[in-house]
Amino acid sequence: MKKMRGKNYIYLVIVLIISFVIIGFQSKESEIEDEINYESQKFRDLLITAYHNYNDTIDVKKISEIAFNAALQSLDPNSQYLSSSSYKNFIETYSGKYDGVGITIYPINDTITIIAVTEGGPADSAGIMPGDKILFLNGENVIKANQNSVAEKINGEVGSKLSLIIKRGSNSSLNEYVLTRQNIKTSSIVSKFILPGTNIAYIKSIRFTSNCYKEFVDALEELGKKGMKSLIIDLRGNQGGYLEQVVKMIGELIPEGKKITYTESKNAEYKLEYISKGNKKYEKLPLIVMVDGQSASASEIFAGALQDLDRGLVVGSQTFGKGTVQKYFEFKDGSAFSLTVASYYTPSGRSIQKKLSRENVALDPAATLGLDSKTIQKIESIIKSQNAVGKLPIYKSVKGRDLLGGGGIYPDYFVKDDTTTALTLVMKSKGIFLEYSYIYLSKYKDEINKKYKNNINDFVRLFQVNDPILDEISQLTKSKNIWNEQMYQQDKEYIRTFIKSTIAYTLWGDAGFYNVHYILDKPIQYSINMIPEAEKLLY
Repeated sequence: MKKMRGKNYIYLVIVLIISFVIIGFQSKESEIEDEINYESQKFRDLLITAYHNYNDTIDVKKISEIAFNAALQSLDPNSQYLSSSSYKNFIETYSGKYDGVGITIYPINDTITIIAVTEGGPADSAGIMPGDKILFLNGENVIKANQNSVAEKINGEVGSKLSLIIKRGSNSSLNEYVLTRQNIKTSSIVSKFILPGTNIAYIKSIRFTSNCYKEFVDALEELGKKGMKSLIIDLRGNQGGYLEQVVKMIGELIPEGKKITYTESKNAEYKLEYISKGNKKYEKLPLIVMVDGQSASASEIFAGALQDLDRGLVVGSQTFGKGTVQKYFEFKDGSAFSLTVASYYTPSGRSIQKKLSRENVALDPAATLGLDSKTIQKIESIIKSQNAVGKLPIYKSVKGRDLLGGGGIYPDYFVKDDTTTALTLVMKSKGIFLEYSYIYLSKYKDEINKKYKNNINDFVRLFQVNDPILDEISQLTKSKNIWNEQMYQQDKEYIRTFIKSTIAYTLWGDAGFYNVHYILDKPIQYSINMIPEAEKLLY
């Protein structure tokens, strides 16, 4: 009887403790809700008072949006408010499609110039060509207009009309094109080919869209039929996208049941683990992933997982270090806001998120194991430039290789692009290479089409940029009061190949550009030489 009373007493105490916890939690929740209501009312009163009393007219919507964004940015840089138009653009960027007419623009000589036309889109069907200059858009003069503002006006609702008044080449006459906006598909993979003289395949991905997994599988199938024996995946400049698509892509390259990434969060619903389903077809394909400082988010998950699992080598420079998960919450008017709800980690436990501080950091001596002196110096220079705090942690790959933590993905081999002189950089930024390609093709496009019959490989193999072409682009550059003979002589061979790359871009878009430009690309050339090292990881 006493034992029963003792048990009942214990049960009563437990029930009371649970009750107190629940009551305390409910009380805390009630306090927070009261505080939110109070602060919301203060903001409402502020807007009303400002509207009625401020010395000038005010834009309530604009003020509110600034306040929303400031509040979210105070949490972290990746939590933000997006207006309805910004949110729509964000969705379109990674959806693999957008509503427009299928053109890419760039300012050349203060004039908005069409530099690419999507095959089969409204602009292409109407006969608009790369090199055409847009002077008026829906009756508005857009000479010297901002590129981004013009791009926003070009895109619009499917079925709506767009009027463009265009000038072509040296022809003084103007032509009007009235286009009907359509749904335009965009690609994640902008170039895929077998590097000439090798069995090494190259894939360039600029973003991870909602359809990128299918694109990736299709590319692997196509390259496999062309003799692919090893693979370089170029993720430089790729700022991420749909993680689920990336997980499936990685699953094509690794065995079943391997952890690809996982998330940590204070909320259980955001704690997730991503496991590969596997596909034995490409498990033994020697692999190199290229990254740079603009490779972010899902690109870092891609590179980090393959590095941790010793499935491939990473070449390039340290990645951006964006390793947090954002969830988007939509408002009724189409605007939205993102909140950071979790953090990503690689299979070995490395945090992808880069944290910066004003204090100094030291490279843990143990991290130098297996690294050559040049690589150590590069890592130390990165550490110094970032002013990070503490020591960089060391993790181990599946096979025991040392991997540096501390945010972002540190490549196995640090390689930077070849630097050119200021002359070449200015020629690129001013669109001189593009402008020259339009001038050249206005004279010789029919001849090129006849000779190469739309065959990129023949163009890459046979087309030569001779000295007369170099002289012409030199004269074009000098006509803009841009020139330095010493710099020109230093960059002459680079300029020669870059002209060819740009002409190929004008003819075939990104695919044409990368088919030529890889010759100038130091990280790609380095990656080609590292394929034997990537093969060693497979055994």
